[in-house]
Amino acid sequence: AQFPIQGTTTMSADTEIGFSAAPQSNTFIEFGIGIPGAQTAAPSDGVFFRLNASGLQGIASFNGAEATTGLFPATAGTGTWTYTLSKRYQFICYVTAVEAQFWVNDGTGTNCLGTIPLPAGQSRMCMSSYGSYFLKHRIVGGAAGGVIQATIGAYNVRIGGTNLFSTISTAGNRIQGSYQGGS
Repeated sequence: AQFPIQGTTTMSADTEIGFSAAPQSNTFIEFGIGIPGAQTAAPSDGVFFRLNASGLQGIASFNGAEATTGLFPATAGTGTWTYTLSKRYQFICYVTAVEAQFWVNDGTGTNCLGTIPLPAGQSRMCMSSYGSYFLKHRIVGGAAGGVIQATIGAYNVRIGGTNLFSTISTAGNRIQGSYQGGS
């Protein structure tokens, strides 16, 4: 499915995911909304989380030009954010016309790990006006040591703030697929 990333909408990708081990060198796990691209290449467009041997960070890619949050800090503010192996967390990335936000819920509460403001010279966060939900595990630059599995419990994509000039019931019929009339 393709989802609009444009105008005044707010796109949200919400993923429940756990990791079986810490990523090794040459290993990347990326998930969010965008255009995932070729298997060994970084996603070419979109807003997504990236986990590698250095840690977890947020990425906004505009036709391959990446803006990053940098590694997410630990909740206490010192060090980098870490996770418990095989524990599932809720990761949420929001894409608006002026910023990308990256959130995590560890079961005790939801925290904003970082934001990326709209980079100067760009008209929006992503060049493409649409994107797919994706989870990508890629190994680049040679062999990777150890195996990490990303286990998804669920994912949701939500769109808010759309400019629809119709009634709520008509919009619901279009989105949910319910129709009036004979079959």
